[in-house]
Amino acid sequence: MTGLVHNMLDSETNENFKTLLKTQLTNIKEPKARRWDKNVIRVCLAMYCRSPRTYEDLKCTGMLVLPSTRLLRYYKNSVHQKPGLHEDQLSWVAQEAGNAGLSEFGRRCGILLDKMTIQDDLQLLL
Repeated sequence: MTGLVHNMLDSETNENFKTLLKTQLTNIKEPKARRWDKNVIRVCLAMYCRSPRTYEDLKCTGMLVLPSTRLLRYYKNSVHQKPGLHEDQLSWVAQEAGNAGLSEFGRRCGILLDKMTIQDDLQLLL
């Protein structure tokens, strides 16, 4: 099995698959000192944000060694969010677009503003 894995890592296999495979191999061997590639974190975070329950179900199958939901929540909340437009958040988005190697066209985006009001006489029955 080890020979097969090393052949896959040496071949012209997709780089993302190689990253996943390397991460799986190292994290199976060292369960107490797991380290995650940034691309694995990004994919897992995208899955977790779409459906935390599905991510947890996939993690519990044991087919893949995946980051904990606690770690994903840490990454998700690493940018402090507050209402309104803030220069530091826009700078962060521009920096991430540069890190991702997006073209000028790929850097175009829109801003969605969501307005929410709470009913004045709202009463909660507990």
